[in-house]
Amino acid sequence: MRAVSFESVGFSYPGSRQDKSSKQVFEGLTLTLVPGKVYVMSGPNGCGKSTFAKLMTGMLKPDSGRILIGENDMVWMGLSDIGKHVGLVMQNPSRQLIMQKPVDEIAFGLIHRGMQKDEAANVAKAALRDYKLTEIADTPTQKLSKGEQVRLAMASVAVLEPDWLLLDESLSCLDGASRSKVLDKVARLVRHGGGALIISHSKDLAYELGAIRILIERGGVSVVV
Repeated sequence: MRAVSFESVGFSYPGSRQDKSSKQVFEGLTLTLVPGKVYVMSGPNGCGKSTFAKLMTGMLKPDSGRILIGENDMVWMGLSDIGKHVGLVMQNPSRQLIMQKPVDEIAFGLIHRGMQKDEAANVAKAALRDYKLTEIADTPTQKLSKGEQVRLAMASVAVLEPDWLLLDESLSCLDGASRSKVLDKVARLVRHGGGALIISHSKDLAYELGAIRILIERGGVSVVV
């Protein structure tokens, strides 16, 4: 399992046509996420939490500095290579569910990685059982509840065995039962040596999980153990 390191990272969004000035989000951001731990990132709206997630998953590239997965600079890695190490569950998981049936959703990434269809289907069915989703196996993915979609997206990511699971506000709007199931899976990943980064507005989640809190505020990032 590999650490993710931000080394003196700077990032700005380009200005609009009306306002030519760029919007700086990070300047000199230095932070290392160590596998085997849970991190909870919080901060006010617009402080850069989702931008951090996009940088960590390679959806955005830093303007300066570098981001490493292990010893590898992400600037030289394709999205598929980064995805082998960092799995993302979006705030609105319906945006990342592309197949009609849950079993096909889970199998899709495995087949893309080269697994035979029959084997991928068997792994997908086992994942449905593991994530308590067998009862909705034939339900169209876009008709699932928010909690079911989050668990399906997590299952689809988890079968690919990434080093890191990144939940971008994925716990919001979940009922208590769905939230507990998701957090149980996060804990299991960490017990097996992986790492998890949960982005959340909750100020208490880090204490609830015994996690390391990363607080992003305009002008800086602080880590609270």
